[in-house]
Amino acid sequence: MTMHGDVSHDSEIPRSFVSTYGMPRKAAVEFWQERVSGLLDTQLRDPEGEGAFSQIDAYMLGRLSLSKIDIGPQLFSRSLRKIGQDGLDHYFLSFYETGCCRNRIDRFNTESQPGDLIITDLSQPLSAEVTKHSSIDIVLPRAILASKLSFPNDQHMRIVHRDEPLVRILRSHLATLANTAVGIKQRDVDNLEPITVSLIAAAMNGCGTEQTRPAIHTSIRSTIVVFIDNKLNNADLTPEYLSKHFGISLRKLHYLFQVDGGVSKFIQLRRLYKIKDMLTRPEMAGASIAEIAQCNGFSHTASFSRAFRKAFGVSARTIRAMSLEGQKLESALGSNGLSWSGWLQQMKYYSGSR
Repeated sequence: MTMHGDVSHDSEIPRSFVSTYGMPRKAAVEFWQERVSGLLDTQLRDPEGEGAFSQIDAYMLGRLSLSKIDIGPQLFSRSLRKIGQDGLDHYFLSFYETGCCRNRIDRFNTESQPGDLIITDLSQPLSAEVTKHSSIDIVLPRAILASKLSFPNDQHMRIVHRDEPLVRILRSHLATLANTAVGIKQRDVDNLEPITVSLIAAAMNGCGTEQTRPAIHTSIRSTIVVFIDNKLNNADLTPEYLSKHFGISLRKLHYLFQVDGGVSKFIQLRRLYKIKDMLTRPEMAGASIAEIAQCNGFSHTASFSRAFRKAFGVSARTIRAMSLEGQKLESALGSNGLSWSGWLQQMKYYSGSR
């Protein structure tokens, strides 16, 4: 087990890593049960097999606890007595990447599937059975979430379907946080916490409210931009394609990219910047300009040439020639390139800001 708790502004966020893999089987079972006993009572279903071993990699994002968990099949319970003893008043949200969770409380008869959002209210009794699984989990106090929820006291043991658009966005957001947590600094937490809480509230409510909408739009747009950048060579990358993939309307899609003149213009400009970059690479010298353009979604040479010159003020052929001659693009563009206001508009594509 390792703990990192430096709270200086430039330090990494606190981390707790616990793994029983490699421990003797009996010791692994006892260690795991002792570690979770403060929160849950647990009964392992396969203590003599792989179910004896477990691993938790957790990070503190301000008032949020984010973790990646790998555990074997077991029964979890949280009694009224334990609730009274620890006084925890938190929501526990899980996305199972593999395996499933089944509620064992009589009035519920639901079983999760990988990708579903599972919501547990730790202020209420719990009885659940889980298979061997890997999950991404986040725990947060009721105090910072309840005011954003339509029904804060009716969330316990809810399972929200994985295909709900906001659930997909939240799942992607938490997966990104979990996979990049090692590099997150304390100074980043003030920005990450409110965005994450707003996305959680939106997914639990089923739709965005005025209070959560700005953070939702920022995260949805960021997710779509990453997807676009990974699909620039796909000729079918259109607003209709994105609308269907992300389950949002064309009108909403246009709104998210309104500052760019619409999503079609945004896609075109991303492609043009990628092509410009490829034209300056020595390893691409053997490929024709038409081939590079076609591989990045431009099927018509004439329309590509017009779009390229409009974006950069010079032709693609000139860009390649200057690169081969070792000239600086900036000095060659001069007053014939984009206007100053145009440069400012395009700087976001270099800086990565959204």
